[in-house]
Amino acid sequence: MNSVVYSPETLEQVRKLIAEVKEQDLTDYAVDRPLDLDSTNRIAMIVELENHFGIVMSEDDVIP
Repeated sequence: MNSVVYSPETLEQVRKLIAEVKEQDLTDYAVDRPLDLDSTNRIAMIVELENHFGIVMSEDDVIP
């Protein structure tokens, strides 16, 4: 498994977007902890991340 290091700013942006999708406070959520998203929340998360960062994610990029 490759180890990737993300900037604290990027992690905070992602945390905020996922918190909005989950409608839950994720302030102390560990980066390596599963998100337990249902299929609808996974789609919403992907759309939010794509729109915010201007990227396109394939299904292979998101592990359930």
